[in-house]
This record gives sequence, structure tokens and C-alpha cells, in this order.
Amino acid sequence: TGVQTCALPIYKTLDKLGTGLEKSAKIASAALSGAALSAIHFADNISDTAKAADMSTAALIGLSKSFELNGGTADKAQQAALRFAQTIGDAAAGSKTARDALDKVGISLSDIATVPTDQLLSRTATQLAGFGDQSRAASVSADIFGKTVKGVDFKGVSDSLAELTNNAKQYEGAVGSAADLVDNFSAAMGAAKL
Repeated sequence: TGVQTCALPIYKTLDKLGTGLEKSAKIASAALSGAALSAIHFADNISDTAKAADMSTAALIGLSKSFELNGGTADKAQQAALRFAQTIGDAAAGSKTARDALDKVGISLSDIATVPTDQLLSRTATQLAGFGDQSRAASVSADIFGKTVKGVDFKGVSDSLAELTNNAKQYEGAVGSAADLVDNFSAAMGAAKL
């Protein structure tokens, strides 16, 4: 009949629309799943690096963002944090080279023993920012952080680090939870292989 003939094209169009929406929803779901997985792995990496560098996750996130804003990258900030922790450890273990490098920014063995790494890092950035001679600042920063800090403006890092670290404190719980999720999943997968 006439109504059915008129309604048939509408039903076909709605069916195609429904199929298209279903495909779009699956694509969106896959994209969101990929983004979530990427965020979880990023959080795990931040957490692992912060632990290895003996820093809070907020300090590492703040340093990463500060580097991004001042001539570096988040990856270079993480590498610099690990190298900074190594320099501190080397100085504590008796390395004259490491002690001399840290002495140039006013960090003593007593400081290493009593001051948290986050604060030592902040003090180091402030001292490097205060160097009038940029080539001296570059040389000392390379001695402490390695070559990954080449091109990083420590004046900008010093000016922004405290605020960015403070802003990052709101993410510490989420980063910790995501890192625990990855660690627990990895442990379960390891146990399943046994």
C-alpha cells in the first residue's frame, strides 16, 4: 500500500544510519581505549621514573612541564631527573667529580643526607638560573644533569618549577593508581605464565 511504499525508503535510510552510528561508536570506543591505555602507560612511566630518581611524582611532572616550556622535553626532564639522582648518589658514595659539580650549585654532602631530592633539584635550578655566565651554567648543568639539558633555560625552569609542581600534586593519586594497575596486571600475567 501507499504508506508502506513511502515508509520503505525511510526505514532503509534509518537502517543505514544505525549501522553507521554503530561503526562510529566502535571506532570511537577503540580510540578512547587506545588513549586510556596510553595514559596508563604514561602514568606508570612517570611513577617508575620518580621512584628511581627518589622524587615525588608531582615534582617529576612539574619538572617535565617546566622543561617543555623552557627549551626541553618531558623525556629529557625524566632523563635529567635520573641523572641528577645518579649524581647525588655518586657524590654520597665519594665521587669527587660529583661532589665538585654539586658544590658549584651550593649542595653539600650534608644537604644530600638531609634535604629531599625534590628540594635539591629546585635549589639546583635556582642556582643555575643565577649564573651570569651562560656557558658556565651550561657546563655545570651538563655535569649535574647530563647532556640532555642542552638548550634548557634554567631561569625559566627556576621561575616555573614550584608552581608547576604544586599544580601537579592533584594528579599524584591518579598516577599512583594507574601505576599500581600496570604493576598488578604485570604481576598477574607473570604468575599466569608460571
